[in-house]
Formats: sequence, structure tokens, C-alpha cells
Amino acid sequence: MRVALKLAAFFLIAVFLIGMLATVILRMRESANRLRCQDHLRQVGWFALWDYTDRDLAFPKDAPKPFQLPMDAKPKADLMFPPGTLANPNLPPEQRLSWEVILLPHLGREPLQKQFDLSQGWQAEANHNAVCTLVPLYLCTSVYRPVPPDQPAQNNYIGMAGLGFDAPKLLQTDPHAGFFRYDDATKIGSIQRGLSYTMTIIETTNEIGPWAAAGPSTVRGLDADAQPYIGRGRQFGGAHPDGANASFADGSVRFLRWNMSAKSFQAMVTLADRGQE
Repeated sequence: MRVALKLAAFFLIAVFLIGMLATVILRMRESANRLRCQDHLRQVGWFALWDYTDRDLAFPKDAPKPFQLPMDAKPKADLMFPPGTLANPNLPPEQRLSWEVILLPHLGREPLQKQFDLSQGWQAEANHNAVCTLVPLYLCTSVYRPVPPDQPAQNNYIGMAGLGFDAPKLLQTDPHAGFFRYDDATKIGSIQRGLSYTMTIIETTNEIGPWAAAGPSTVRGLDADAQPYIGRGRQFGGAHPDGANASFADGSVRFLRWNMSAKSFQAMVTLADRGQE
């Protein structure tokens, strides 16, 4: 009887220790995935975005490893960031190629961009192979699931268009306009709230689509009524417990908690200053 009790106690202790070890391993893995996701956003939202806009500011000589815009930087107000879609007057925005295609050369993927027929949309047969090419920097490793090689490669990073479903169609002078919109490329001078307070990109697991596709796959406005904004099954986040990674116009990347105030989140996704809210 005593032997049986000892064996049972040993078994329970072993199960407990294995459970604790598994929990630690999962937490370490999630921590690593979150950091890797932040690095992806940093490369896209800082290195590529600012390399497109002003290479000298993106890679200053005195800062070989910059992670955001230098505090004393004074970028020219008329410099423009990439638009939310590759301009194509023959196609509606949802059929065009995305801003993520535009940034490929600034991510060291110029050969991939050259595989595209830039005069056609993402659904064109001529662009099929390029659209199906995986670009790891556009994916969060916490939730990445392979798709068949003949299917469009997916995207987890959404360009923020502002407030409302129609935000991608707004002009940057509209108080509800955000950083990425279909046709009107944002000028630095239009970011009235300040670069460090204006969100550019945020991760999502909700209704993800091809990275090469313009439209909701890569640019979305915020539905202000669907709160909370962050979490599994919500508009944004879902990849990491408790929040979502987001990139800001100064190149910084921050982890936004799911329970942050709706007012603060809404303020981050618009270009207008507080006096215009």
C-alpha cells in the first residue's frame, strides 16, 4: 500500500513538474515570437518605410543600428510616404497591388518586385507566381500557417487608414484620415499629431489576405463601434496574449494592450491633432 502511495505521489509530482516546464517553454516561445514580430514591424515600418521616404534619415551615419527617427531629425514637410496602393487608374483600389509590393526594393526584395507586371492587378495571371511568394517579414511567426504553394501568400500587417470603413478613400486633410490610404500618399507635414503618436501598421489575425493585394488585405479603417479593438476575433491583434504589436511613424514599435482606452486608440490612427477631434 505504501509503495502504491509513493508511486502515486511521484507520478503527481512528475505531472506537476512537466506542466510547469511546458508552461515555461510556451512562455519563452511566445516571448521570442513577440520579439520576432516586433523586428518584422521594425524592418517594414522603419527601415523600408523611411528608406522609401528619405534614405539619409533612415540610415544616419552616426547611428549604424537605428530603431526610430533620431530625436533631432527635421524631415522635410513635403516628403511623402508610399500610398496604400500602387497607382493604377485602370483598376479599382481593391484589385491593385499593395503598398507592400511598393516596399519590396526597400526590404532587399527588388528581384521579387521585378517578377510583377506592375501595370496589372494582384489577381492577374502574370502576377500569380509573385503573389504566391512568401515574404516572411509580412507575417507574424506566432500564427503563421503554410498555404499551398499555388495559393496567394498571406499577410498579418495592416496599414492603418484612419476612422471608418471609408477611411482608405479619404484625403489626408480629412480629420478622420490615417497614415495609409488608397490614392493620397501622406506627406510628413500632414502628420499633425506627431510622428511618434501616429500609428502606421498593426498586426491582425482577422480576415487576413494576400500581402500583394490592395484593399482590406493590407489597408483598413477602424470600426470605432466594434470594441475592444484588440484581441482574438477582434479587428486587430489575436496573435499574442493581451495585445498587439504596432508600428508608428517615427519607426518605433510598441505593444498595445487589449484593454487600452478606445479614445487613445482612435487618436493613434488619425493624422489630425487633438484640436481637430
